[in-house]
Amino acid sequence: MTMMKMDLSPGITDHVGTPVAVSLQNVSKRYRKGNRDVRALNRVDLTIRAGERLALIGESGSGKSTIGKLVLAQIQADEGHVAVLGTDALSKRERSRQLARRVGFVFQQPFDSLDPRMRIGSSLAEPLRIHRRDLSKPEIIERVSEGIAAVGLPRDFVSRYPGQLSGGQAQRACIARALMLQPDLLILDEPTSALDATSQREVLRLLCDLHAAREIAWLFITHDLRVAEAITDTTAVLRHGDLVEYGPTVEVLRNPRTDYARRLVDASFSSGLHGAEAATGSSSAAVGL
Repeated sequence: MTMMKMDLSPGITDHVGTPVAVSLQNVSKRYRKGNRDVRALNRVDLTIRAGERLALIGESGSGKSTIGKLVLAQIQADEGHVAVLGTDALSKRERSRQLARRVGFVFQQPFDSLDPRMRIGSSLAEPLRIHRRDLSKPEIIERVSEGIAAVGLPRDFVSRYPGQLSGGQAQRACIARALMLQPDLLILDEPTSALDATSQREVLRLLCDLHAAREIAWLFITHDLRVAEAITDTTAVLRHGDLVEYGPTVEVLRNPRTDYARRLVDASFSSGLHGAEAATGSSSAAVGL
């Protein structure tokens, strides 16, 4: 696929001038359940820089999904400030439009993300038809063909239906669809947890290769610390809405400061590789291939 330079303007930069894709500043969020408030996030500060791959880790109910919804502007923070790709100053309608074009997302269950009645090619073309009305039909067909090839699927898969694909193939198609608009931010919500071991390795290798080709910022939501260590740069650990660990992935997972994070690390790596080979995170070799 044709690569484009990331444009975060009018956005913000960090202290060394690197563009910031996502910024959460002192963010809190509560949900109403019955007659009481339940805290989902408590004064969370989090930054994802352009091209950075951040893993968001925690048990169920820790606040991971809430952060994902805040980034997508599906919900609003009760306190604090959320800035995504420089869109926070826009009107609500324009912000939603910009985020729909500039944020891609891949979910856990690929077959839930693909319309079973729609051919793969039509699914990939749909974002282009909605958001790129300047493209002609031949241009859309060409981009779909390039997109399916970029994720390692034969070009003739555009004529297949989701039910004719394996789980790994379907997730590759979902990744291709997420990248059709050449987003600046990719949200990956447990993208390999529903796949078998072989498909997991293939999809992780694909994600590494795609990031090497174009450094899109990632918000990688996962409970699998081995995956986080293999392919992300930075890790944030949540517990009951509190950010308890935050820093370079290698440091967080090798030297956790809290008992909670240490328990997560011990449980995740008790049956897997935990060391320099997995922690390199810079190429497909990092996923043990």
